[in-house]
Amino acid sequence: MSRAFPSVVIENLQPLIDGGRYPIKRIVGEDLVVDADIFKDGHDVVAAILKWRVLGKRPWRETPMNFVDNDRWRGVCTLYDETIHEYTVEAWTDTFRSWQSEFTKKFEAGVSDLRSEALEGAALLEAAAKRARDRADRKRLLELSRQISPNERAIGRIASGCWSCPGKFRLVRIQKFTQSLDQASSRC
Repeated sequence: MSRAFPSVVIENLQPLIDGGRYPIKRIVGEDLVVDADIFKDGHDVVAAILKWRVLGKRPWRETPMNFVDNDRWRGVCTLYDETIHEYTVEAWTDTFRSWQSEFTKKFEAGVSDLRSEALEGAALLEAAAKRARDRADRKRLLELSRQISPNERAIGRIASGCWSCPGKFRLVRIQKFTQSLDQASSRC
């Protein structure tokens, strides 16, 4: 039986104690800095978020993780409740930014016919509009899709990187880890 490899790999998550077996400790109001190695094959752009919540509660809070160097990413959150929290890291291929990066390289290299690439970007925006929950977001994405018609002005704006369109395709989630918040000044 063949197994599919994940589209994005998340490993070397820090901080962890004994591979996540024991909760880490933080002081209420202190930042929790989470680092992880996140990568994938190929030239696609990766995006990642740090998610956290009080253990057993439904809503997750999230913040983007930022690329540090090589494959290392970092996310920071501040925890204000003296209770046990759990956190996780999610990463995915950012399809729109991958397209935008490829488009920009071709534009800057002087490729003159980018109509096909512009249509591809428009299709990505239309797909994002269909997924949008907010009516205003949906309307804006559809308008951007129409603006990415193959014309020089739109192509220049695309290449300058002023548009972004998140979409979590083939999402990869690492297991959840717990942390304990203490009033004490000790950290693990």
